[in-house]
Amino acid sequence: MCAVNDRGGKPDKHSIPRNDAWDHVAKMLFPDHELVRTFVRDRWLIDRYCPPNNPPNEIILKNQPASLLPGGITYISGMVSQGRTGFAPVYQDSGKIFPPKKLIAKVDRAYFRQSLREDVHRWFARHGFDRAQRTIPKHLFEAAVQAEFGQLLPEPVKPATDDALVAEAIEGLKSEKYPNVWQAAQALAPRAKGSDIGTSITPYSAKVYRLNKKIGNAYKNLKTISKHLKTNKMS
Repeated sequence: MCAVNDRGGKPDKHSIPRNDAWDHVAKMLFPDHELVRTFVRDRWLIDRYCPPNNPPNEIILKNQPASLLPGGITYISGMVSQGRTGFAPVYQDSGKIFPPKKLIAKVDRAYFRQSLREDVHRWFARHGFDRAQRTIPKHLFEAAVQAEFGQLLPEPVKPATDDALVAEAIEGLKSEKYPNVWQAAQALAPRAKGSDIGTSITPYSAKVYRLNKKIGNAYKNLKTISKHLKTNKMS
């Protein structure tokens, strides 16, 4: 079990914040999947809907086979008219329901990402780290990462100011590096101050929307100034 530092669990040069360590391992294990920014939205979906391919009452129904239909699934009339499959469990437990058709793919991905998060949790348990602590010893974590992945932790990047990122976004929009303001905000947000975690409504973090607004205002002002300059030249 990891010990926290002498400052009540606050990060210092000898320790690493638990969330930063978790994020790093998640990116090393599953570089093609975003597990941090999607967490809040995934949790919202999982709390409300059962897995599309594994209804919560499947085991119960195995002991209650239908007399006329194969597979042990009882047919419920009216389900098709409601836009859902006609075959469904009669009894729903844990307050969860089968997801509506438009959310099936999203719920399925949410459960998949949750299984990957469990793998990340198991990585920490396997290496003897206590996830309940706010920080973990940096030297132990670096040793575990190097032994597992063959590389050390990258040096932390100091967050850029919003003004600097807005200026970079404007240059990128002018050079067509970014096709629009929203994509510029998404691309630059990881370097901004603030959390990368999204909300129950969207996987995008608050800093993406913050930058989107600031970049949009700055770009709009730039266009207005350019229009006035052209008008003055013509007059």
